[in-house]
Parts: sequence; structure tokens; C-alpha cells
Amino acid sequence: IPDTVLTTSGDNTDSTGFYQVLIPDGTFRLRWRPIAGENLVPVEIPEITITNDTSIDITMLAGFTVSGLVRQPNLTPVFNADFDFINSVTGVLVSTPSDNTAADGSYLVLVPQGTYDIRVTPLFTDGLVPIEVLNVPITGNTVMNFTVSPGHVISGTVTGPARAPVAGADIDLINTATGAKLFTPSDNTNSMGQYQLLAVTGMYDLVAKPPVASHLAPVVIDSISVNSATVVNAVVPSGFLLSGT
Repeated sequence: IPDTVLTTSGDNTDSTGFYQVLIPDGTFRLRWRPIAGENLVPVEIPEITITNDTSIDITMLAGFTVSGLVRQPNLTPVFNADFDFINSVTGVLVSTPSDNTAADGSYLVLVPQGTYDIRVTPLFTDGLVPIEVLNVPITGNTVMNFTVSPGHVISGTVTGPARAPVAGADIDLINTATGAKLFTPSDNTNSMGQYQLLAVTGMYDLVAKPPVASHLAPVVIDSISVNSATVVNAVVPSGFLLSGT
């Protein structure tokens, strides 16, 4: 069952760092966490299938704390905003368990030294626009505060020939004036071809990109003015596959 935590009694390491647990066969997300007070970065294997006795050694790196507040422009704290730290060089997501903001908007995570793209994603139901800050160097304990602004919902449906819904189409939102692509998490269409995003007031180009396997071509809808809830439907045509080496 997804996101079900398996009880593993006696799973702490001993004085030599050795551990052993008993689990049924299956596919798991494995996570190793230091005890409270140790500045060691958790390690996570997102997906692994266990079908027999297995030995896994891991190395925990020393980490630095990154902490601060997430607030709206009027200084209202933002509760339950999710943080992601992605290594800017490798593109690897660092495991930061319990990284959502508290009721007062505060957060605290541990990451190894490095340069990161930091993503802050409030709950969609709060109507606050996610943000991404690129190439942030972390060389010591760091305090960073973030401001997320209220936005407008942009929603619609992507359909193909004969108005059939297109599932799994990636939706990109581009600032018309600057050409900058917005950070829009969870922006793929669902099985009904529907999507919804959040953006602040502005002018945007919307790009709808169907999966390559669908043999449907992307479309761009230019210069969409967003100053309230906005519906943008896209119709994508059949396309031809161009490939090579």
C-alpha cells in the first residue's frame, strides 16, 4: 500500500553502525535517519524490491541546517508548505524528511554542502503560487526566508483529434515578457485531459506537450492575460515522429 509505514522493531543501529530488520518481500522506499541532535543528512532509496536476504550499507554525510520562515506578502505565515532541495549540478533530490512548514511558517532541514535549486510548494488549496530559487550555495548553517504570493487558477482541458482527452500532457507556463518558465509542480493532465495551475497576475504563453508516445504534436497559446481565474483549453493535432542519433 503506498505511503504505509512498515513497523520494524529494534531497527536502530548499534555502536558499530550495524542494523538488521525483518520485512516481507515487496517494493519499498527505504530511509535511514540519524537520531535527534546529530547533524547527519538522512539517506533515502526511493524504490527497491526486496525478495531475499539483502545487505545494504549506506554512508551519512555531515550536513548544514537550512531554516527560516515562509510567509505571504502581508507576513501571514504559510502552514504545510513543502520544501524540495535539488542538487543544481546533478539534479538529484536530497532527502529532507519532515520538511513542511509549521503553523508559524517555520521550517528546518539538513542538507550536505553544495549548491541547490530550492522549491517551495504551498498547498494548492491555499491559492499561493509555488516558487523556485536556483543555484543557492549552502556552505554552512543558513537562514533563508521565502515569500509566496496569492495567485489565480489557470485550468482547462487538453484534447486531441475528435476531441479525445489527452492524459499525461505536460503544461508549461512561460512569462510572455521575460521568456522565463514558471515553476508549476503537478502540471500534467489527468486521465480526463484536465489540468490546473497557479500564477500571479501577468501575461503568459501556455505550452501543451502531449507524451511522445501519443503521436500528438505540442501547441503554444500565446499572450494569455491572467488577472482572475482563467480557463485555457488546448487542442493538439496529430504529429509525425522525428528521431535519430
